[in-house]
Order: sequence, then structure tokens, then C-alpha cells
Amino acid sequence: RCRLPTYEKPHYVFLSNNLSFSTSSAYIPLYYNKPQKKIKFAVCLQQALYNEVDHERIAAWIEMNKALGAELITFYYQQTPSNIVKLVQKYVDEGLVEALDWNINISHSEIHANAEFAVINDCLYRTFHRAEYVAFTDIDEFLVPREHHTWHQLMKEIDKPEEMFSQFRFCQSHWHDVGEILPGSWPPKSCVNFTKPPVMFKRTQRTQNIICDRLHVKSLLKPMGIKWSEVHTIDLIEGFKTYEVPETVGLMHHYRTDDITPNEKKVTDFVLSKYVEDIMDGLKQKLCSCIF
Repeated sequence: RCRLPTYEKPHYVFLSNNLSFSTSSAYIPLYYNKPQKKIKFAVCLQQALYNEVDHERIAAWIEMNKALGAELITFYYQQTPSNIVKLVQKYVDEGLVEALDWNINISHSEIHANAEFAVINDCLYRTFHRAEYVAFTDIDEFLVPREHHTWHQLMKEIDKPEEMFSQFRFCQSHWHDVGEILPGSWPPKSCVNFTKPPVMFKRTQRTQNIICDRLHVKSLLKPMGIKWSEVHTIDLIEGFKTYEVPETVGLMHHYRTDDITPNEKKVTDFVLSKYVEDIMDGLKQKLCSCIF
């Protein structure tokens, strides 16, 4: 963010790698994306979509965040296969999803973690005037209230404007497949594109020890108080503060493809049962009506 010498809005900027501006980019036009009314919650998939994520997992991630309260979900395409684009377009058409095609000629192996740092900060500034809260999560992560059904209900209780909170930090929990699924989550109506239960409904046990160190948490953010964001760490504008969400109130659920903590003590937890009906209805509607 730059301090402007006047109150007039600039129309162009250019970039330079030195303060003398002896070398600089071409002029870059500025677009002002400030809607009349903000939505409450936005979510950005923190990595660009390459070709390694299957369509069922994408749909489950969208439906889960929708159930939690997301009103805008943003994806970044980078060499994304046509079946994923076709599925995501169904959500774009209903106004829930925004899909941005970077179309950068760079291979998957040449960029770190599917360009997550660029994705996170681009999406942070795109949502700056559009949403009161934004979350950046991976395809196997969700910020889940434990005492409430939605983020709206949760934040109404814990966000106190006078406290100047701009980061709401959720501790991490790892979830395990022990051969038990949530009741009502399978089988669906027969459908060639819907072949397995969503991963979050297949894993009904979590590690007893919750991880709350700064390198493993994920956050709901209020963009107005954020300078920039990495995957787990946030740089707050001076005067804004962090709220540590108690583990009894909310957790970050992590459903890693590889079970990285198989031998830790586990507890059975059916907290996601409250979302099963809505999510399964949404998945059947989208997956069983789409021809890939």
C-alpha cells in the first residue's frame, strides 16, 4: 500500500526495482472494484488449480465452504483440465464462485506450491472492498465452528468491533479414516461422477492433541486490517489485533491425503454431522447433472 500525495485517485501505476526509477515496467491501469455493499464472507483456494485435483474433491470443498457461510469463493486457473473448468462454471453461473485464469506459461515444477503466495495476496486485495471477512485455505482444510452452525453466528459472538480484531486464528486438528463414515453421507443416488463419500465425511476421528503454534494455524481475516499474508502468518496493520479462537469454539480441520499422524491418540468427533444433508444435496445436484 502506498501513501498518495493527493486525494485524487490514480489511474495508472508503474513498477520499478530501484528507488531512482531508472528502470520500470510499462504503465499498468488501475481498476476500482468497490461495490455498493460488502458481502460477509469470502474464501480463496490458496493454490492455483493445476491438474492434480479431482472434480469430486473440488465440489466437496465448495459445498462445505458454502455450508459454512461463504458468499464468494475464488479460484485461480493455471493449466486446469476441462472437466474441472466445466464443474466450476456451474458454480460461477449461480454467482457463488469467481474463477480467474492466469494463463501463465510456466510449468507446475517451476513454481512453489502452485503459486500460493501470489494467489493469497492477489485474492486478499481483490476482496479488500468486497468482503468483511476472507479465509485462505487449501483443498483439504476447513475452518469449522463447533458451537455454531455458520461463520455468521460464530463471528457475531466473538468479533467485537471495539477490540480492533483483524485476524481470528483457528488451531489445527488432523483427521483420520478409521473405516466409519458420518450417517447419511453415503450412498447417494446412482451417478457416474459421484463415486465416493466426501473426505471430510469419511474421517470421523481427529488427533486428541490440537496444534496451535503459528506455523500450523489458519485464520479468518478482516482485509481492512491486513498488509499481506503468507500461508500461516499474517502481517497486521498497526493497531489491529489477533483473536485466538478457543478450540472448544472452532477448529481448522485438516484432511491430508497422507495421514501424517497415524499413531497419535484419537477422539471420535461427529461435529460435521450438522452439514451432511445440505452438502450431499448440493453434491448430487452438481455432480450428477454435469457431463464431463
